Amino acid sequence: MSPLITTLAGGSSRGFGKNMGVKTAGRKYAEGYLSAYGGSLIELDTPGDFSSTLDAASPGDAILFVEPGTYTSQATAGDAYNSCPWRKKQVLICGDTNDANEMVWGLNHAGQRGKHLWTGGYSEASQYPNQKRCAYVHIKRYATSSTNYINALAGMVTNINMYGIMRNCIFDSQGGGISWIYDNNGRFANQVYVQYCTFFNYGGAWYNSYSGYNQAMRVGNNLFSNSTQNYYFDLGGNIEQATVDPVTASYNRTTYPNAGHLFGT
Repeated sequence: MSPLITTLAGGSSRGFGKNMGVKTAGRKYAEGYLSAYGGSLIELDTPGDFSSTLDAASPGDAILFVEPGTYTSQATAGDAYNSCPWRKKQVLICGDTNDANEMVWGLNHAGQRGKHLWTGGYSEASQYPNQKRCAYVHIKRYATSSTNYINALAGMVTNINMYGIMRNCIFDSQGGGISWIYDNNGRFANQVYVQYCTFFNYGGAWYNSYSGYNQAMRVGNNLFSNSTQNYYFDLGGNIEQATVDPVTASYNRTTYPNAGHLFGT
């Protein structure tokens, strides 16, 4: 069955978007995701806040940014200490592009302490494992911190598992600190895959993780503009101290042919 294409007010379902009938790597990824999970394709061609779109989405839907620009989400509480930029939805957030830098996903975190990309702490997170994904987007985390249990990429406090996949993305900490995981319960079932991504603008060395099962983060073929900290399960192919453009995160693909957000495009 073909995925349902949903047209939003102020937007349009335009086949292959701005690319004149040529499918981008991002669109192909979204189609593969929908084939696996049977959700709806939701295309956005007007940059801006898309929190209401997330609220209306169902597990297994794919939200596709069609036009270049910045799309923002206002995080909602995942548990008492962490807020969730996905607004507790198990969906794909993806750019219709070959270069994640074109499609910015801006994270506006809520008042809870943790400013994580990946959170658990709510039932849907365990009901639909691996449906929470992001691909081909330039993620900008606007909240900055030099405290590792606040700036962790993944974090949770309540005893509900966390899952996710991040592929061909750019992660920009806006000059703030970053660490891998914060989970005082050290759950073995947590699994977040981070592959073919570029990390930059994180203000120096990577912070040590505060707590958590070190194999929860499964990391491979990523570029890091500075050092990182190896509190993760190493899938191989990661490169530290890579030469990355400080604004666009672009890099020489001949120098780094098998890593970073431009791989496979």
